[in-house]
Amino acid sequence: LRRFFFDKNPESVDLVLLLPAKLRSSTAEAIIKRRLHIYFHEKMHELEKQLQHAKMRNILKVALSLLLMVSTGYLAVHAAQVLWKNILKVMLEPASWFLFWTSLEQLLFSLRPAAKELHYFRRLSECKIVFLPI
Repeated sequence: LRRFFFDKNPESVDLVLLLPAKLRSSTAEAIIKRRLHIYFHEKMHELEKQLQHAKMRNILKVALSLLLMVSTGYLAVHAAQVLWKNILKVMLEPASWFLFWTSLEQLLFSLRPAAKELHYFRRLSECKIVFLPI
């Protein structure tokens, strides 16, 4: 199903489950349909929360790195001959740039697979589930 969804990218997804005619039961099929939809909805909401949490965490990291960059600039101007201020400036400068670029990279590129997964479960939560005899 996953391979079909990502390779073909159909406009509408119908989940067709084939069962031998002897084993079909309308009550069991209704329960299965309901539970599959519940599972797809729960998974979709879980992924939405995870994606939102990851976005906020990376936005906060970018903001923290910008704050560290401003602090480093302030220390560069006011450090003069004070040893501990110079040491702090030397430590904060690469840390702030590293934090900035890694969190920006995660925000822009690393969340794409999670967004694709969310799209997948959103489409599955809206799909029509059909049982057919073999």
